[in-house]
Amino acid sequence: MSIISNQWHHVEQWFARRDWQPFEFQKDVWHAMSQGSSGLLHAPTGMGKTLAVWLGALARIQELPATSGLQIIWLTPLRALAVDTLKALKEPLEELAPHLMVQIRTGDTS
Repeated sequence: MSIISNQWHHVEQWFARRDWQPFEFQKDVWHAMSQGSSGLLHAPTGMGKTLAVWLGALARIQELPATSGLQIIWLTPLRALAVDTLKALKEPLEELAPHLMVQIRTGDTS
């Protein structure tokens, strides 16, 4: 499946610069997101769910008219997972959307 728009091309290039090949399910997620669809992604740990959804969301946001304020909320059940996810979400921003920002908020009191 080829992703057509310029933003989706940047996502594919980001993968290629790392000598990575996206899994078919990641391409399916990107295609669905490019069409404005929503859904639920289920795959084993370590398969690339975060990148499937996050890179798709980044490309989709940049296709839409510019707005200010909150664009995406990413929920995790644990503070440690939130910290790991924050690192994973920040890396692609440097190249794909340097004007966007990702932050962490937790309700953890321990």
